[in-house]
Amino acid sequence: MRPAGKWSVGRAYGAVVSSSPADSAFPGDAPEDTIAAYGGHLVAESIDAVHRETIAALPELIEACEAVRVVIASGTWRSATIDRLDRQLASALAKAGVT
Repeated sequence: MRPAGKWSVGRAYGAVVSSSPADSAFPGDAPEDTIAAYGGHLVAESIDAVHRETIAALPELIEACEAVRVVIASGTWRSATIDRLDRQLASALAKAGVT
C-alpha cells in the first residue's frame, strides 16, 4: 500500500504528517483536532529529530524507486529518462537528508 499524500515534518510532538488522511484513522479521533495539533494528518509521532526528515521522505523515495523499476523492466535506457530519474532520486534523497 502506498502512503497517502505528501508527507512532511509536523509542527509539534516529533511528528510526521500527511496532506491526506489515511484510510485507517484511529477510531474516535477528530481530524480537525489532529490537524490543529500536529500541522497535518498524523503519520507518526515521538520521532527522534534525526529520523523525521527520512520518514517524511518515504512517499517520494517509494515513487522514485518504482519509477526506476519501470525503466529497468522496459529496457529503455534513454539519456532523458535517466536524467529525469536521477533528478527524482536526488530530490527524494535530499528531502530525506541524504547528500
